[in-house]
Amino acid sequence: MLIEPRAIGAAMRCLHPAHFYFERHGAVYLCLVQMYRAAQVAPAPIDLTTVAGELYRRGKLAEIGGAAYLTACIGTCPNAAQIGAYAGAVIEAAQYRALHGASDILRAAVCAQDGMKRSAASTLMEAEPMHAPAKLTAALRKFADGIDAMGQAKPAPDLKQILEMNK
Repeated sequence: MLIEPRAIGAAMRCLHPAHFYFERHGAVYLCLVQMYRAAQVAPAPIDLTTVAGELYRRGKLAEIGGAAYLTACIGTCPNAAQIGAYAGAVIEAAQYRALHGASDILRAAVCAQDGMKRSAASTLMEAEPMHAPAKLTAALRKFADGIDAMGQAKPAPDLKQILEMNK
């Protein structure tokens, strides 16, 4: 996207800054998206120099590793024309991370013992043992729908928050 700014428009259809594993990648992407949107109103170049300048203005340049890191990013991107494939890989990895996190929450709920901090899922099971499986199933269904929606530029769902709402 630093090489070919038009790729930003394609990426915006499916990617969200929260999809990136490294916060600095999400910060650079967010900056690119905001610059792209601003350029639609008042045309301005989007390149290594302007992105570095904008990140500096926001106080983020040092956090992401400086202009040298942006330059390294350009060197590791083989082809801007394949933005769809790259975006798909980022989203798929984000979906796996979200599912892995959900499995940790559910494992903790199942393994919770007296005296240990209870998760939202185990609290739900104790509070309404008769209705808990249906409520947990509904929460998991809502979570799964959120995972599916990640391909539409939405962040990963928060299973803990979903479980709290379904109490």
